[in-house]
Amino acid sequence: MPGFLTKAFKKTRSSRSGKKRRPKNPKTKSSELWIQKLEKGTLRADVKRLYGAKGFTKRNHRRIIKSSVIRTLAKRKGVVGQRARAAQTLEKLRGRR
Repeated sequence: MPGFLTKAFKKTRSSRSGKKRRPKNPKTKSSELWIQKLEKGTLRADVKRLYGAKGFTKRNHRRIIKSSVIRTLAKRKGVVGQRARAAQTLEKLRGRR
């Protein structure tokens, strides 16, 4: 590489070279695929770390995150708040069926 390029650029350039990218579908926008991009299950781990067993309720032999816990986490900043707000949105979409 030419000498005028910075070290940061060299690092990012070399790290990207090994990844294969999917060809873009011109019919779908990236904003339409936000549900597929969610990391599902990470909010459950956050609730377990922050609240322990008190953050869950049992329903049909399954542990479900309490809605009050999701409401309080949604007020937070950062990644945990984003995940909680996404969970609220998914719950709204589920109710529309």
